Amino acid sequence: MWAIVQTYARCEHKAIENLHRQNYDAFCPLLTHYSSKARIVESPLFPCYVFVNIAPQQPWYAINSTYGVIRLLTDRNKINPKPIFVHDEKINEILVLAGAAEDPLPAGTLVRIRGRNNPLYDMVGTVVGMSKLMRVSVMMHIFSRDVIVEFVSPSELEKV
Repeated sequence: MWAIVQTYARCEHKAIENLHRQNYDAFCPLLTHYSSKARIVESPLFPCYVFVNIAPQQPWYAINSTYGVIRLLTDRNKINPKPIFVHDEKINEILVLAGAAEDPLPAGTLVRIRGRNNPLYDMVGTVVGMSKLMRVSVMMHIFSRDVIVEFVSPSELEKV
């Protein structure tokens, strides 16, 4: 079953590497997005957290002393704490979310605004980039000048 491990800031990869050395299966779901300098980068979907697979009878106390790890999240039982497990279905949902979080609209893509409630409905623009929060920036020609408009969801746009 998958348990949650809290890591130090920006030490997710280091923690995973050291957990693998101890024969634990661990992973950190990544989000692919554009940086502020228009480069494609990957960052953790859940900063400072990774998932580790622990068999029912496998000892887990060594995880807390792993380099890069703060602690394995456990229940509040002080006498006999047990790891907090995440069901496999939720892990699959997280993996799907991380896969779907990849940039669906790369920079330079022509898009048409959808959603009849949007005042820019049916206008066309060019995608400039996408933020970490999946907000899409689109360059549009409005009132005789170019303006960058940010959309909360890529679903509000369709490729032309």
